[in-house]
Amino acid sequence: MEGKYILVYGSASLSCPQERLDRSVEFVRHFTAEVLRQGGGLVVLAGDERSTKDAEGNPHIFDWIVLREVLRHAESTMEPRRTYARVVMSDAAWESKIELGNQKILSTLQQRDVLELKRIPREEFTGGEYRSVQTEWSDGMVALGGGKGTYICGKGMVDLYKPTLPMDIDIGSRSEDGFGALSLHREFVKVPEDFLPKTHELVADKIETLSLQSGDLEASVVAQRAVELLGRELRRGERRGFLELKPKVRMLWDRMSDLAKMAGIVRAIEIFKGYLS
Repeated sequence: MEGKYILVYGSASLSCPQERLDRSVEFVRHFTAEVLRQGGGLVVLAGDERSTKDAEGNPHIFDWIVLREVLRHAESTMEPRRTYARVVMSDAAWESKIELGNQKILSTLQQRDVLELKRIPREEFTGGEYRSVQTEWSDGMVALGGGKGTYICGKGMVDLYKPTLPMDIDIGSRSEDGFGALSLHREFVKVPEDFLPKTHELVADKIETLSLQSGDLEASVVAQRAVELLGRELRRGERRGFLELKPKVRMLWDRMSDLAKMAGIVRAIEIFKGYLS
């Protein structure tokens, strides 16, 4: 996990049962702490938290929960200074969306030189734009709840062959526009090789041990397993060469007839000769 950055993405509906929200928050806190302990960092979006709070004052997004844990780590660690978080935000967020207490968190992390900040001009700040920056900045992803944006972001990470771990807890989404992480999780169960291309065989029959929904395991235990899983995938190194293509592509190649393969190779050689002549 050392030197790798994990995107934490998702949200919870305002009608989410308190027990599930508490469990999700506990998972995010322990996940963040474990990533930092193992030398990694986090990627989040810094925006409006106030409007996501319920009547009891509990936020239903996770970005600032991550950043509070990052600050706690920064204030207590004795390790050499490094970047703990990569934060994406609109250049208008500071003046119009981020409340004073959260501004102080960002300022403190900046002063400690442990924060990398990407401000997107307000004229260009859209869901597609900030998700593009987040996926580019991230080596892996964990998703909880959320709606269409979470699903789109998760699929974007998968398409980039970056390990993506969607959690199974049913907490809805702040925008009430779908079942982002749950939809991703259903696909993860069916085709884990798309989400963990290099180590999927190690988790395919153990997905239940990553369940937040069941409540059989402590959220801290699930968080530690999630970090270990992503870390193991990332340690396998970057894919190289044809044999490291996406499994579905390799499957298509395997099903091609020998004649078709040979014709393709001959054609490629002819094209290459043409470039040399």
